[in-house]
Amino acid sequence: MIEPDGSLWNSAKDVARALKECVRKLFTQTYHFWSEIPNSIRQAMFNEFKFKAMFEQAKKATGSLKGGSLYTKGAKTIGTITKEMSGLQGIRLPHQAKALDGVQIVVMLTQIAQLTSALAESEKRRVAKQQSMGVTIQQIKEQMLNLARRPTTSSPVEDTDNDSDKEDDFGDLTP
Repeated sequence: MIEPDGSLWNSAKDVARALKECVRKLFTQTYHFWSEIPNSIRQAMFNEFKFKAMFEQAKKATGSLKGGSLYTKGAKTIGTITKEMSGLQGIRLPHQAKALDGVQIVVMLTQIAQLTSALAESEKRRVAKQQSMGVTIQQIKEQMLNLARRPTTSSPVEDTDNDSDKEDDFGDLTP
């Protein structure tokens, strides 16, 4: 935090500023000596300062591109991250990428062309199938509409003479 500069000492401005902010927030009364400040308030000041110092340090390390300061998803080294990332790309180590010769590149390009053409054919088949299903669905809809428009013959004929039904049901009730 304090570093020597020839015959003097330079204090770190960021640290001094953070310390002032922490003390200022919790300094509610006038104290003549550090020992007069209650222990709980002193502990709170130090805890807040520790949090601010750690936060600033982490923020600087995350944004830095400098060697070991680079944020690498936790405690992984840059070499480990490089190996993991190259494994995801299909080439394990950087020297293997240099070892690829022209023949391997031509073979890969041929495979890419074949896969691209197979994908295009598959897409054409999918579109044709979708159009065929669309036509079938349209035909089914038309058939349903035609069935709905037809008069049905299975419904009972309405009778207007309701009294005759009652007489038939009950008959003669006298003995």
